[in-house]
Amino acid sequence: HHVGGSETNGIDAGMTTTIRAFEERTVIGPRTTTVHGQEHTAVLASRTALISGAEKRTVLGPDRVAISGERSVKVLGAHTMSSAELNKLTGPVFHAAGGGATLHASDGVISIDNGAGAAIVLTGNTIILCASSIMALSKGTIRMVAGGPITGTAPTIKLNG
Repeated sequence: HHVGGSETNGIDAGMTTTIRAFEERTVIGPRTTTVHGQEHTAVLASRTALISGAEKRTVLGPDRVAISGERSVKVLGAHTMSSAELNKLTGPVFHAAGGGATLHASDGVISIDNGAGAAIVLTGNTIILCASSIMALSKGTIRMVAGGPITGTAPTIKLNG
């Protein structure tokens, strides 16, 4: 079937096409597809999409993605997410890393490690500060309140000077 110019096909009822071998289409110019109802696409094997230029999606309603296995996203440039209300990431374990720094959260534990020797760990009802030096700086009052003894161990402990 070869058409040397334009071609228009009109079908006033349903249409079913069955191809029992491969199908290949080449469009040399722009392509526009308009669906005036719901669209359903079922791919019963793997799918690969290659986009040689920019891709833009606009969704004018809710957008939901359900994945029944792992998912990974690799971005070679900046990756930006923004929301007018809330960015929410949930799961039993959360881990983020940037440079040598990490943030890890799981049931009962949150740890922040800067990768250079300082860390903060919140575990159960305990806060652990790990560093070669810990400073508390304030332009006002620093207040410590304890329901039990305050203990400290060091070669020298200086109080009031």
